[in-house]
Amino acid sequence: MLTLKKPLLRITRGQSQFPLRAIDQKRFLIGAGSSCHLLLTHAKIPMIFALVQPTDEGCTIEAYHPVPPMLVNGEKKRTAELLSGDQLTIGPYEFEFLVQETEHTLRAVDGETVDEVKAEEAEQPEFNSIIPDVPSRLTELSAEELVDRIARELNLIEELGDYDDPPMSQTPRKTA
Repeated sequence: MLTLKKPLLRITRGQSQFPLRAIDQKRFLIGAGSSCHLLLTHAKIPMIFALVQPTDEGCTIEAYHPVPPMLVNGEKKRTAELLSGDQLTIGPYEFEFLVQETEHTLRAVDGETVDEVKAEEAEQPEFNSIIPDVPSRLTELSAEELVDRIARELNLIEELGDYDDPPMSQTPRKTA
């Protein structure tokens, strides 16, 4: 079982039809430009205002412009480490930074879990496994095998669509 962390920005002030935005890029851009992942349409927001990059614990954010000031938990910052629950203000927009943890089970190509495949093989020794020589522990995998399995899992996740949004305590607002 893997625990995946999904960083999100929840728009708490500003109009948005989709108040939850997944930070699903290594370089997540915020600004008024059409190339930004989070588009903020306000006269004082530059084309590219800030860069957000996921880390193990949350995300780092770096504002490229001093105007409008970026506030993290009420303090004016140019760079900051965002942790779950932090409040972010950019001009007239306010956000809550969240990290959603999602449990994920490794699966073989046909959808069975690795443990289910091992159990079937034990019952039927002649069973030709989809994943040959599945070790009982992931620590027994080589780095190449582990990277290959992670890549397959990520592809399956993409095929199934994005993670479900976490439950919201507020009703959705119009687009930012």
